[in-house]
Amino acid sequence: MSKHICRRCLNDSSVLDIEFDEQGVCSFCREYEKWEERLKDYQSLHDLWMQRINKYQGQSSYDVLVGISGGKDSTYVLYQLLHKYQLRVRTFTFDNGFLNDGTRDRIERVAKEFGVEHSYFSYPQEKLSEQYRNSITLTGAPCTACSILVYASTLALAHELDIPMAVHGRSRPQMLRHFARGSRDPFMPFIHAGLSAASKVDLVELYKGLESSIDQTMGNSLLDLVKTFSAEFLTSDPAEFVPFFLYHPYNERHIIEELEKNTRWRRAQGYDLLTHQDCVAHDAAAYLYTLIEGRPHILPEISVMIREGGITRDEAARRLSKDEHMEKPIISMEQLSSFVEVDAEMLEAQVLRLAEASKDNKGTGQS
Repeated sequence: MSKHICRRCLNDSSVLDIEFDEQGVCSFCREYEKWEERLKDYQSLHDLWMQRINKYQGQSSYDVLVGISGGKDSTYVLYQLLHKYQLRVRTFTFDNGFLNDGTRDRIERVAKEFGVEHSYFSYPQEKLSEQYRNSITLTGAPCTACSILVYASTLALAHELDIPMAVHGRSRPQMLRHFARGSRDPFMPFIHAGLSAASKVDLVELYKGLESSIDQTMGNSLLDLVKTFSAEFLTSDPAEFVPFFLYHPYNERHIIEELEKNTRWRRAQGYDLLTHQDCVAHDAAAYLYTLIEGRPHILPEISVMIREGGITRDEAARRLSKDEHMEKPIISMEQLSSFVEVDAEMLEAQVLRLAEASKDNKGTGQS
């Protein structure tokens, strides 16, 4: 059965929750049309960002909490918060169990250069292993559980340190890849909240809504783990989880050039855009998703870049063709297998069964 391919972007019928109209345009492009003016009006977006700065700055010992991975995006966000906005910043890293020595070294160098207090947040390995196995069973990869635990640990640490705002560095392609009416992406409400005036966002209701979404998509096990922390941060005045790149233009090459010009940060050897070299399980997760989806997992992100004018449709097609026949990443698969305590061949077989079971649906739940 041939796939439908959007006439505007390159999303096809394998993408979660996608629909096509009579003109052959996908529901993600149509939804983006409705929001495009607001998403590209950076003066108005800057005003919304400054509302948050003005609301939270000076409330506590730190103005903002930022998660850093040593990669370009989080380092750039940290640089901007310190140097452009003159905020008092505390940093941390969520240790998902897949940080290698090179990643830890980059994180330590970033924290030292910028002179910020930094710490790691971790869960017991058996808890992480359990949640990643569950995530693989439901979605094909550990990424959904990991992203939700990042959210929980960020807000829990912000509450513990009495920091009123937590800023994350997810790129616009990452944030907007499932931006459509009816999307099951649990973080969609965060984008809509971010596009609202700071005074109109009910944070408690927003976070309770995410808990409900976690329960529906990932089940009680992950929700119970999140609740061990949310019981603390779901107070009458929790920290706001703010997406930096919702309010600021996102250009990968500009970010890299800015960092290499003004800081000691340097891209890692063999660096490639749209990768997550801070996570040794990333290649394994991308491979498992590819088995389920039958195409490069970055397709929805590439399609956002087309909509935003950062890449042409032809350029995007050439970029995707490089990942079309992904070879099995043996080392990354072994590292993931060892951590979740499931044989690598069994992991692959499990994901292939999930792919077969989901053929009649439009994709699987992805983070």
